[in-house]
Parts: sequence; structure tokens; C-alpha cells
Amino acid sequence: MTKLTTTIAALLMTTAPAFAEMGDYDGDGDGMLSDVEFGEAEGGLRFRDYDTDGSGDVSDEEFRAGEFRRYDRDRDGAMNDEEYSGYEADRADMDDGSDDG
Repeated sequence: MTKLTTTIAALLMTTAPAFAEMGDYDGDGDGMLSDVEFGEAEGGLRFRDYDTDGSGDVSDEEFRAGEFRRYDRDRDGAMNDEEYSGYEADRADMDDGSDDG
């Protein structure tokens, strides 16, 4: 199980999930997301959570780490079965065009 969660964590940290491609938000193509580009996701809380260095922009690295933290609900640095199921459900929703995940 530990090897699986480590593998899943590494995968999530190295590749942005299909439903959350940073480039989809990066309107000016500068490789950073401003608060305007990232929008007001979750009332702006997601942007503030992802912008870990407080620069006012979200780098690709910050974005990927933020996406991992979004699913690591217990904040233990690993993805358990329940957390991964949430990730898979959101991904499936995006694959079928649904917006309820």
C-alpha cells in the first residue's frame, strides 16, 4: 500500500491532472498564474493556498503541489484509497463533461 501511495503521489506531483492543466488558465502564456487568470476558484481561497511563496502568481510547481494538496485531505503527504477515489471521480467527471466533481 505504501508503495502505491508513493507512486500515486509522485505521479500527481509530476503531471498535472487532466482536469487541471495550468496552461488552460495561463492566458498571457508567461508560465505563471495571476489571481485574475486563476479566477476566483473557491472564493479565491484556492489561489491563496496554491501561491505558497506569496508572490501573487502561481508557478507550475506551486500549481502541481496545490493540486496534490487538494486531494490529500488528511495532509499526511500520501494519497490513501479514499483520497485517490476522489481524484479519480473528478477526473471521470471532466472526461464525461460533467461539472459536479
